[in-house]
Amino acid sequence: MASPAIGVSSPAAIALSAIIEPMVSAPERTCAMPSSNNRAAVQRIALGATQRLGDPAWQAGAHRGLGNCLTRMGRLDEGHRHFRHALDRYERLDDPVRQAHVHRGLGGVRGRWAATGTRSATTNVP
Repeated sequence: MASPAIGVSSPAAIALSAIIEPMVSAPERTCAMPSSNNRAAVQRIALGATQRLGDPAWQAGAHRGLGNCLTRMGRLDEGHRHFRHALDRYERLDDPVRQAHVHRGLGGVRGRWAATGTRSATTNVP
């Protein structure tokens, strides 16, 4: 993901964007960290930072990363909610490739719901 313009050129904003960019451009790498709690914590930090910066592309990436981590942790409802937030942002950004990545994540959640019997895989969940 190309670093989006954040509208702020302060040294703090530049430093923050350098920290956030790897987290939201490749959330799968962040989810490969050893501890599930650490993975989710890193993604929550990234999400909070992107919200402060106000960049919808980075917000979408952070939501997607958090959705991935929470789903891997078995927190399917939370993961689903973050994937939906990511999808909403990617739709507004007209980014079909990243929308497809989010749909893959949503499919994973639905598959795990079906496997665990917690929700119907065919239920139309917003």
